[in-house]
Amino acid sequence: MTRTRFAPSPTGQLHIGGLRTALFAYIWAKKNHGQFLVRIEDTDKTREVEGATDALLDSLELFGIHPDESIRAGGDYGPYIQSERLPLYREHLEKLIEQGDAYYCFTTEEELEAHKKKAEEAGIMIPFRSPYRDITIDEAKAKIAAGEKYVVRMKIPKGETITFFDGLKGKISVPSADIDDQVLLKTDGFPTYHLAMAVDDHLMKITHVLRGDEWLPSTPKHVLLYRMFGWEAPEFYHLSVILGADRKKLSKRNGDTHVSQFLEKWYLKEALLNYIALIGWNSKTTQEIFSLPELIEAFSLEGLQIANGIFDPEKLKWMNSKYIAAMPADELMKTLSDYLKQYNPDFYENTFITHDEVFNRAVITEVQKRCETLADFPALSECFYQEPEVDTALLLSEKMGVTSLEQAKEALQFGLDIIKSFTSTPSRDQLKDAIIPKIAEAGKKNGQILWPLRVALTGKEFSPGAFEMTEILGLEKAIVRIEKVIAKIQ
Repeated sequence: MTRTRFAPSPTGQLHIGGLRTALFAYIWAKKNHGQFLVRIEDTDKTREVEGATDALLDSLELFGIHPDESIRAGGDYGPYIQSERLPLYREHLEKLIEQGDAYYCFTTEEELEAHKKKAEEAGIMIPFRSPYRDITIDEAKAKIAAGEKYVVRMKIPKGETITFFDGLKGKISVPSADIDDQVLLKTDGFPTYHLAMAVDDHLMKITHVLRGDEWLPSTPKHVLLYRMFGWEAPEFYHLSVILGADRKKLSKRNGDTHVSQFLEKWYLKEALLNYIALIGWNSKTTQEIFSLPELIEAFSLEGLQIANGIFDPEKLKWMNSKYIAAMPADELMKTLSDYLKQYNPDFYENTFITHDEVFNRAVITEVQKRCETLADFPALSECFYQEPEVDTALLLSEKMGVTSLEQAKEALQFGLDIIKSFTSTPSRDQLKDAIIPKIAEAGKKNGQILWPLRVALTGKEFSPGAFEMTEILGLEKAIVRIEKVIAKIQ
């Protein structure tokens, strides 16, 4: 059975790259009717952030990535947090020490710094080989009993070539002489990532490891650990790096990097997930809009790309606008209400809910195709909720054939007379059918009448049209707005 995992450290908010890793691991498991688990790797206590574990799990669930096994879901291979698995690591570490594949190391910080400095001065990489590599276990235990601080290191074999296969990059070979004697147990008694990861992936029966490309240099050590334990290694897929617009690894200098930052800017979670999936994966089709079930259906490991992907905020905006434009009215109404309550409570309480649902729904439907994110809604809808202070200069448009305020005033009166002929609010089509023929009869162009009407109703250079505004505002409000602008023109 296919079993994949996402193994974040609880060091902060979920990163865009982390979301993509979790997504790919999840959809590969689901495509193969397998299982996806989340394991919290909290062995580095110096970097742990309070509340980060819950925030990570909440974020995954928000995006529809529901683990089959985790600290919340439970499962047969727990505990799913590494700090509760310490006896397991110690047990496996003792095995490595006993069979001569790991050793106690008493090298001091000063000695390690001297080795590092020597390598820097030489301008080459000098893998660390401890002088304690070959002392006996009894000698080591005597030092421990005497109170000396120690770590446990892998004993990297000499004169070998470590070969493994990466699903994206193919066969990779690394001389053992280029690999450090990796620390497996730190002085604080916690295992390093390398030991804990290998033990956990084996015991949890992980079949496919999808992780960031930054872990590729460590993979020879992991392959060696599997060999030392006599285990079969999982299949490795090291995902391409997500780059910013400057072609450097996505980081704070490029702008937003955490999932929460995009949600706070009112991007839809469905659009963000869709966009992230297309960075480093090619569906081999022209389709760009994918729901999560569609991603599961279309995904293949062969579609993963070696080349690093660029995170393009403008492409994300485009995709987000497509999702907003396609949302059914009921869903959009609820989603927008939720976002307003959370991110713009002032607008929600003092403007949005002071109008009835029918009005709000009409406004939302009118502006939804112009929203790149839901954050655009308050500004785009302002002309519906607030009576505008019209700058009469906006009534003029050489392109539309309105070149004087007197001409604009005549156009407004022309439109007003027709609007007043209705006894109840007309639909946009009814108003259009009443005005357009009369404009033609008067020998005028449509823009000469409709431009001043629209500006009088909205106060904006760019906005919904006069027909749409009248239908949504209602007959009375539309008449009042037009009459005020006519009175304003001297």
